[in-house]
Amino acid sequence: FPSHDIEFKTIHPELIQYLGYGFHKITLNYKFLLNELLKDLNLNGPLFSILLVMRNSKNMNQATLGDELGIDKATMVKFLDQLEEFELLERVSDQNDRRVKNLKLTEKGRNIVKKALEKREQFERDFLNCLSEEEVTQLKIIMRKILTKISTESQK
Repeated sequence: FPSHDIEFKTIHPELIQYLGYGFHKITLNYKFLLNELLKDLNLNGPLFSILLVMRNSKNMNQATLGDELGIDKATMVKFLDQLEEFELLERVSDQNDRRVKNLKLTEKGRNIVKKALEKREQFERDFLNCLSEEEVTQLKIIMRKILTKISTESQK
């Protein structure tokens, strides 16, 4: 991916001071590297996110999941088709309304989530190894504050 590598690795000294530029470059690198890491599990970031949400959910349907993750219906169907094809998730007809499809993680899906979480944890440590433990903790606190603000403002 030579063109992507240039885009990811090139950091312009005039722009590094701007938050938007920094967030953009960090996100590009993080997503690309994480997707590379998860590729052997037939996952990418969005598919992994769906599995993470599903692992502790009971009787969630695809519309609710899409709403919670901010994924439109057409894209959600595509993602769920992929997860179902890899036998990580299954759609089960709702007992009260057969038109509604509830989602259930398969045993294989649970095992893949466990493996992916282990990989992601090591990846995150490696990705942030230029920061001290305290700085990583602070980064996560600050990130949660910003995300909470965004979420709160979007609900107004």
